[in-house]
Amino acid sequence: MMSYIKSKNTACLILFIFCLYTTIIHAEESNLKRLANKMVPNQAKNIVFERIIDGTDFFELETKGKKLIIRGNNGISMARGLNHYMRYYLRKTTSWTGHNLSYTSSLPVVKEKIRVNATLPLRYYLNYCTYSYSMAFWDWTQWEDEIDRMAMQGINMPLVAVIGQYAVWQNTLRRLGYSEKEIIDFLPGAGYEAWWLMGNLEKFGGPVSQQFIDRQTKLQKKMLDRMREYGMEPVLQGFYGMVPNSMITKFPNADIRDAGKWITYQRPAFLVPSDPLFAKVAEIFYEEQKKLFGESRYYGGDPFHEGGNSKGINITEAASNIYKAMKTNNPNAIWVLQGWSGNPSAALLKGLKHGEALVLDLMACARPQWGGEPSSSFHREDGFLDHNWIWCALPNFGGRIGMYGKLQSYATGVIKAEHHPKGKYVCGIGTTPEGIGTNPINYDMVYDMAWRTDSIDIKSWIANYTTYRYGSENSNAKAAMLQLSTSVYNCPWAADGPQESYFCARPSLKIDYVSS
Repeated sequence: MMSYIKSKNTACLILFIFCLYTTIIHAEESNLKRLANKMVPNQAKNIVFERIIDGTDFFELETKGKKLIIRGNNGISMARGLNHYMRYYLRKTTSWTGHNLSYTSSLPVVKEKIRVNATLPLRYYLNYCTYSYSMAFWDWTQWEDEIDRMAMQGINMPLVAVIGQYAVWQNTLRRLGYSEKEIIDFLPGAGYEAWWLMGNLEKFGGPVSQQFIDRQTKLQKKMLDRMREYGMEPVLQGFYGMVPNSMITKFPNADIRDAGKWITYQRPAFLVPSDPLFAKVAEIFYEEQKKLFGESRYYGGDPFHEGGNSKGINITEAASNIYKAMKTNNPNAIWVLQGWSGNPSAALLKGLKHGEALVLDLMACARPQWGGEPSSSFHREDGFLDHNWIWCALPNFGGRIGMYGKLQSYATGVIKAEHHPKGKYVCGIGTTPEGIGTNPINYDMVYDMAWRTDSIDIKSWIANYTTYRYGSENSNAKAAMLQLSTSVYNCPWAADGPQESYFCARPSLKIDYVSS
């Protein structure tokens, strides 16, 4: 009888897994058909997507009769395959700055089947600041387009922690005995979420309405659903000790520190991770986040970002306790840390074992910290110790709109790291722009590097880029882009991105700066 029950339970489990897998495949296929209809509407019926189980990210392109077959191991790989076909066979592209998606009478033949493997398993995207500089008031229409562009670039690890945190914190603080007014006093206004979640400010720009919180929660759920349909693994927010300053008086026996000022803003307080209250708050935080947004392997959050009072705190022990709370919530958790302005410190990294953390070298294109470029003024002799890390380009500060890039660095930087002893733990490439909507050339080149084994020859790459951007070969366009590629798009002197516009300065007879 017992063997019958066991075999019945096993059969039920297998059936459940099969149904779940079938549901995932159906959602993926439906989503890819939607994408094809959007990008090549009059020929979408002749594009067939086939999922092939494989341990490596890859895509294949093959023509069979009038059909284009796009194969891949997941939705992201197949979306990247569609993008490759559009660029190099249809000469079409889509970007923030314009679309080249004209009518297609037929699908060009892929004469011999091609297969392209990803050489870097992780392709990261976004910066906390992007949400505040560029995305603070986006709706689903804008996000749907953006997620499609992410997929076509092959991005599989987007930061998505930001806009839904209002509800997570609202629910967390309710369970800690906070009134609705006390909760609202902690939450920042739209456009300031980035600096709130990085531990730089609280409350500023508020109050926000419940209607706004509900809207952002609904939007983030929709974003996550679409990202997961593609096969992305989004980065959610981790709890790293950031709490309202009001908690100092609410929990007088807990070790909660005044974190000081960031520029002129009051930072949120810091709940020391060795205090018993930390584990309690973390448990509630992760429970509420999981209820709203599900689970993820990746969790962001940076204690002491751009400073913050850490006097008397054992940073190594704190890091170990922060990760312990993450792992309690999810045994497979990986802590995603921003390599920026001296953080994460060596003391923090020593509190984590290999595989527990993933460091973003946030501006490896111009301020590399990974240890293999001693000429960099941001060089760290020991890099990120023995932790995995991602080579990132940061092409924009402050949402500035000027033409700017570092093509030479994008074309060679990650290859140099892969072949350097101190770069042996590089496992991905990414972009971390503070603002978006400009200079799509930078993103095309950076994400191309994730599917190559060698550096890019910029001259030939520019010829291809110009052709698919404008739809056909044009010698004048190519000459212009080549000239730009050796000037504004290869700036050796402008580490901080494009210059600011005079139009953004306060009126003056002598304008020598724009930002305050």
